[in-house]
Amino acid sequence: MMKTLALGVSLLALATSTASAGGIDRSGQWITPIFDKGNVVQFSIGSVDPDVTGSLGTTDSATRYNPVSFSIKQAITDKVDVAVIVDQPFGANIEYTAGAFAATPIGPYPGGFADVTSKAMTFVGRYKYNDNFSVHAGARAQSLTGTIASADGILNASSDYAWGALVGAAYERPDIAMRVALTYNSAIKNKLSGMHNFATPVSGSHKSPESLNLEFQTGIATDTLLFGSVRHAKWGGRSLETTPVGGGTTINWVNFRDDSTSYTLGVGRKINDKLSLAVTLGYEGAGTRPGNTPLAPTNGYKSIGLGASYNVTDSLKVSGGLQYVKLGDQSVGPVSFTDNEAIGFGIKLAYSF
Repeated sequence: MMKTLALGVSLLALATSTASAGGIDRSGQWITPIFDKGNVVQFSIGSVDPDVTGSLGTTDSATRYNPVSFSIKQAITDKVDVAVIVDQPFGANIEYTAGAFAATPIGPYPGGFADVTSKAMTFVGRYKYNDNFSVHAGARAQSLTGTIASADGILNASSDYAWGALVGAAYERPDIAMRVALTYNSAIKNKLSGMHNFATPVSGSHKSPESLNLEFQTGIATDTLLFGSVRHAKWGGRSLETTPVGGGTTINWVNFRDDSTSYTLGVGRKINDKLSLAVTLGYEGAGTRPGNTPLAPTNGYKSIGLGASYNVTDSLKVSGGLQYVKLGDQSVGPVSFTDNEAIGFGIKLAYSF
């Protein structure tokens, strides 16, 4: 059962890294490595290819991105574990090449364009009171960088690392491979500096949302695991604004109107001592329609994923997964985005030492 347990955690992390293919929330800020047994180092890479088109000749409005993550977890004592997790929690890849949002305001970019990336380093420790109860807490450093083009012009901006916190608790029943873990992630405010239209120095800020992550798993039959997650992120009221250095008109580049809640549910099955398989379902409800920015051409999603895990040796495990995402419809001004989708896949290497 413990090998199936590890499969469930691995594939849950893979699923959440690709399920939000249509939004800015990407990695899910999950801290699953802290629950691994012993000492483990992991590396994963994926690719998400959205196919998003709209009415009035609006095509190719979302581009491929490739999430990467790394973690190392160390058991200090029988009761204390620590982990470092590196990921890309938030991002946006939007580019309108034709249609209503393709007019060029200035420079080389289309009128609707976003290439925004983030980097985060999470430091987390866990203390086990006994076999059933544990608490975990830590700190997260996060930076943002990117380019946005809209009717207001072009913004090139970046930030230094800013800090946030996380805290949570877990209940486990090892005899049935059950675990329920709840984690609170604080908001992180990044101060931005950059250029507006390649000429005007600007400063601003963006505050990523506070969130609550619930993850669970339990054995439901011999060599069979049920697992899932719920993530609620408080996006409502968040914005990205800049003001010229020395004073001037403040520009609001992006508004977020709604909080988001995403769900994942999966079943993993151990086939033999080396191979395990799993299937996952994902869902995020649609928020406000119509949207208020062409940089958000989708709204919610439904997904299904298939995954496999293979124990190459007692120390080395390879996991992989493929996910199909049905992206929710959205409308922005005169343009309607319907019947869009994305394909995501990923691979993870885990080495125990």
